[in-house]
Amino acid sequence: MPVTDKTRADERRTAVRVPVDLEVDYACDDNFLFAYITDISILGIFVRTTRPEPPGTRLTLKFTPPGGDP
Repeated sequence: MPVTDKTRADERRTAVRVPVDLEVDYACDDNFLFAYITDISILGIFVRTTRPEPPGTRLTLKFTPPGGDP
């Protein structure tokens, strides 16, 4: 298998990432958007969206974990 940037990033991870499929509403400034969380770990989450915000952007997320309250 060829070594890619993703492969190198996966090798540097210190926390296990768990694949999930969660709908998420998020707000950034005055924008309210909808996206999906596709993986999660103790250190963070990956939000899949058609218009990613720049790195370092503060977001307010609203989602319901499996079996949980929003």
